[in-house]
Amino acid sequence: MNNITLVEPNKKVDKYNGFKVPAKVNRTLRWCNHIYTIIKEARLELLQRDDVRTAFNNLVDCLAKYEGSYISVRITQRMKYYSHIRIKSTDPLLLTHILHYDDDDWDMEPGWWCKKEDFHTDEGLLKIQASRIDIMNTYAILYELIKRDVIPYMETKLHQQVNERMSKYYRYRMKALESIIKTAEDKITKTQEKMVLYSQQYEELQIPPKLTVFD
Repeated sequence: MNNITLVEPNKKVDKYNGFKVPAKVNRTLRWCNHIYTIIKEARLELLQRDDVRTAFNNLVDCLAKYEGSYISVRITQRMKYYSHIRIKSTDPLLLTHILHYDDDDWDMEPGWWCKKEDFHTDEGLLKIQASRIDIMNTYAILYELIKRDVIPYMETKLHQQVNERMSKYYRYRMKALESIIKTAEDKITKTQEKMVLYSQQYEELQIPPKLTVFD
């Protein structure tokens, strides 16, 4: 007789395997959603590790403490592989560009403090700085566990993305230039034909006139 496994009808299946993956619409936690997506793409096996799960959940809990005061970055599809993951080597409170990680123009924070009144008092500024340190210190633990898999993956994907986009651009520009060259060549040919014609007409003008001779 075949064994039949019965599934409890009301039992919820945890599709995230214990990871506290937030909704993309959560303005404070959406950065974590991006991190989870990149980990899943780069190396699925990382999501089976207890240390990665714990570090990820700690980051979610850390950001959740600042809900209502902190808004994390919103990552568009175009920016997916550019940044929001790599910690700047010279400043652990900043994220930086995946490829140009020493370019200050790409330095950014994973979010920003949205309570404007805190920017006008010393106490508020200290609170903002403390939150930055808290968030990045918590993230640094997760980053250390995933960076060897995630960063090379993002570098590869970004290279492919840029290569595809720029190759399309250069193909378009080369085709446009070929058309310009063809038009220019046609114009040169017509100009050369006119030059030959004018040269012939000029030479004809140099022939002395045939004078009438009378007896």
